[in-house]
Amino acid sequence: MSRGFHMAVIIHILVMTFCSVLSAQVAPDFLRLPHHSVAVTGDALAPVVNPAGLGVGSGESLLIFMPYSTGSGLAGWGYAVGGEGIGLVGEFVRNDVWSNRNRHTFGFGLGYRGLYLGAAYAWTKGVDRENNWDIGLMARPFQFLSFGGVARGVNEPRINAPADSASAMAAVGFDLGLAFRPLALFTPIGGKYGTRITLTADAGLRKYPVTYLEATPDRSNILDETDGYLDNVDWKLGASVEFVPGIAGYVDYSPEVKQGPHAHDGMISTGLSLNFGRIGFGADRERGAGDGVSYLSLTEFHRPSSIWFHRQKFVEIRLKGPIIEYEGSASWFKPDRRTVYELVRKIERCGDDPDVAGILLRIEDFSAGLAKIQEIRDALREFMDSGRSVVVYLESCGNGGYYLASVADYIFMNPVGDLNLTGLSAHAVFLRGTLDRIGIDPNYVHAGGYKSASESLTREDMSPSQREELDFVLDELYDDFVAAIADGRGYIEDQVRELVEDGPFTAADAFSAGLVDSLVYKDELKDLLKDYFGLKTRLVTERKYDRRTTLNDEWYDLRRKSIAVVYGCGVIVRGASSGGGLFSDRTMGSETIARALRKARESKSVAAIVFRIDSPGGSMLASDIIMREVKLCTRGEERKPLIVSMSDVAGSGGYYIACMADTIIAMPGTITGSIGVISGKLAYNRLQGKIGITTETLRRGKHADMWSGHRSFTDEEWGKVRRETENYYRIFLERVAEGRGIDTSEVNRFAQGRIWTGSQAAERKLVDLTGGLDLAIQIAAFAGGVKDGESFGVKTYPDRRQLGFGDEILWVAMKRVPADVRRLAASLNGESRWEAGEPLLLMPYRLEIE
Repeated sequence: MSRGFHMAVIIHILVMTFCSVLSAQVAPDFLRLPHHSVAVTGDALAPVVNPAGLGVGSGESLLIFMPYSTGSGLAGWGYAVGGEGIGLVGEFVRNDVWSNRNRHTFGFGLGYRGLYLGAAYAWTKGVDRENNWDIGLMARPFQFLSFGGVARGVNEPRINAPADSASAMAAVGFDLGLAFRPLALFTPIGGKYGTRITLTADAGLRKYPVTYLEATPDRSNILDETDGYLDNVDWKLGASVEFVPGIAGYVDYSPEVKQGPHAHDGMISTGLSLNFGRIGFGADRERGAGDGVSYLSLTEFHRPSSIWFHRQKFVEIRLKGPIIEYEGSASWFKPDRRTVYELVRKIERCGDDPDVAGILLRIEDFSAGLAKIQEIRDALREFMDSGRSVVVYLESCGNGGYYLASVADYIFMNPVGDLNLTGLSAHAVFLRGTLDRIGIDPNYVHAGGYKSASESLTREDMSPSQREELDFVLDELYDDFVAAIADGRGYIEDQVRELVEDGPFTAADAFSAGLVDSLVYKDELKDLLKDYFGLKTRLVTERKYDRRTTLNDEWYDLRRKSIAVVYGCGVIVRGASSGGGLFSDRTMGSETIARALRKARESKSVAAIVFRIDSPGGSMLASDIIMREVKLCTRGEERKPLIVSMSDVAGSGGYYIACMADTIIAMPGTITGSIGVISGKLAYNRLQGKIGITTETLRRGKHADMWSGHRSFTDEEWGKVRRETENYYRIFLERVAEGRGIDTSEVNRFAQGRIWTGSQAAERKLVDLTGGLDLAIQIAAFAGGVKDGESFGVKTYPDRRQLGFGDEILWVAMKRVPADVRRLAASLNGESRWEAGEPLLLMPYRLEIE
């Protein structure tokens, strides 16, 4: 059952309990608390204020508070600690009418989509009473409005108080609260200043078994009738104002309560709090009476403050291992791998932090496709445009690493490192000679003059068309590679070309050529940064920086929209997706991705969809199933904007599933296009003869064994395969023409199985814009109705799965197999993904920068 169903059941039970309590009792008053409201609480005080606040997710916090009186000094002290849905409050009261007494309150809470529920259990010492249960509820439908309510003592605990105490009267209790943020009415959802002013109104409703005018020790004024809930309402009106980040003032006003155990004169309390990031101080004081409370708070989440001393820092980000698109499974043994989106978000977060002066990027043995490197490089460039600095440290690196590093202000290198700046190359492997020797005949045809995916099996060298398209793409990529390095390092492009011709370089040679700025060991980086950027510069690790999470004080808003990001990665196959194995790559299953697109389309909270594609294509049938779900998003009754974001490769079937999108975005280095079809089989009858295997076939229909591997096609069958392949190619052209809104003949000009870079595809109307995933999300948000300045959520699909024990063992084994062996085995294993004769929309090769 869904999480929403479980939540609905819990809500129903708790609300019924809340509403059915007709004789709950209120415990004696304990310590005076800092400024609070049952509609606002979300910190460690929630167990005694409103346990539903523990579900808000404000992080772990510790509060120590000390009530005081001008006449008698400290009235006791208390602590509150909480986080991750649980909290504990201890109160220690000294020397009042109840003598010394203690109360401990344990609470727990949960929340979902602005609705929070909680319960608290309290036990006391020094008071003759049974233990107490409270139930709390809080709802935040909009960023400017919050409701709260608590039923006190739902288990009807027995209370025996001293006979001369007015508080001996048992009472039913409910606390209700309303909070309003007026500035949030005029700011976008998630706006920066909506939390500056909060107005609150709380009512304490009590029902007493008797009515009396004024409490006296002998209770001679008690009347023999019952007071109702509304006879002695204890109102409290409050306001909090954050003057500047880190400095806030408070005021509470409680009108007079004329009778009952809680009778009091009208009271006005004022307070002030100072916040220094994670440490805060505050005090509230009642005007006239001199009673008040002081407190110290420590919080897990950082609170923005203008009174904190800001010391500039460099955040050290280490790039090691593969940069991937999407981590589809969780594992005990599988190491966490960075996704390009998470890395770009990290860089953007540093750019928004006024304490961050720069990023130290340690590039080690990392791997990523060209488009991913371009996305990271663009994010670093934007970070630098905000007035920050980027410094790169290399131990040894190749072309891709240096392409990324060249954006930095400074590049430092290990003195005994090496720089393999050698340029770009493309390799094509041909198996025809091997197949001939072992007796296997490739029976493949292709539609599209440049569709060369099957040529690795049918030829022994590049065809003229394959050489032409590969040279064309390689020239484009190399020109961008040279221009980026020249721009980053202050060279002219001809100088970079000469340097590449001289590569590779030792560290000393790279320094002499001006490719790096200094040769240092890793432990010297801190001192070097101080030399370059000032003595007050400090270096913090990424892990330490991640612990400095900023508190989100915004209230949940049901109007807040989400953008769905659906990841389609790997070769396209029928059925379910797989995360790859020991000798196989990740696959994009038609069933899995179609279901993810459908789920995003049908979700009421999703305003628009981004389809992130990193795929060389695959099965035409599987591609068509996915493409239809894309079309239903953009043209169906449940239409939602759908933006395609292309990663390293989105060609052939990868382009087929993209062509119906509202907008297609690719990085300049994305490999796309390859609009063409191949079909055929491998015939192994000669191999069988070599090793002494004979076969006999009984047929009913002369083409019954046409797709069997024990023989080659007949001339008639070759004709049928060619006609079917051309027909599938025509369908491909029609799909692209429909999706892109251009004529089929124009599509055919740029099709023919030819690959293009993202920049080249944009010139030919196959792509609308060049940019990364972040741009796609922003366009989707705009198309989905998110207003300028509004915040929105990002949901990822498909859901991550948990690896089984067998998968865990397999992953451990994979780490022991050399990467080159795994890649070769995965390539040979790829042919088993599809059945003989299945039409394939498949890229001829994947280009990589080493």
